[in-house]
Amino acid sequence: MIRHEYIGLNNSNSQTIAVGGAIDLGAVYRKYVTKCPKGLITFEANDENLTLQHSGAYKITAVVTFTAPTAGDVTLQFAENGVPVQGATATETITTANTEFRTITLDYEFIVSKGFIDCSLATLIKNISIISSAIPITVTNVIVNAIKL
Repeated sequence: MIRHEYIGLNNSNSQTIAVGGAIDLGAVYRKYVTKCPKGLITFEANDENLTLQHSGAYKITAVVTFTAPTAGDVTLQFAENGVPVQGATATETITTANTEFRTITLDYEFIVSKGFIDCSLATLIKNISIISSAIPITVTNVIVNAIKL
């Protein structure tokens, strides 16, 4: 029997995100994880990062609701260890500032592998965040769900 591990994060507090800034993912509302023999839990979450700590494949889905103080295209993108992930983006257009609310869904699969650190085989932990580009935004809700496949 395959047993999946998962985590859900939610932040319904209004937050202003500057161009290039990361969204605060909020608090854990759902979590099912096991510890590996070394005591590391599969997922950890702190403000702007969801940390993937075991090797394997992960599916992460984020739903972000926002408005913007200026009209224009809003692009959200997953970042891995602070580096934007090519292709893990979505864009919505705000035509009337401060009055239109839009929702973007990001969905991407990440691979966490093992590698050598100081000549010892170790899991190459990944910190996943959501960054905004092009224009500043005001996020009113974000939900992130991650499952280890």
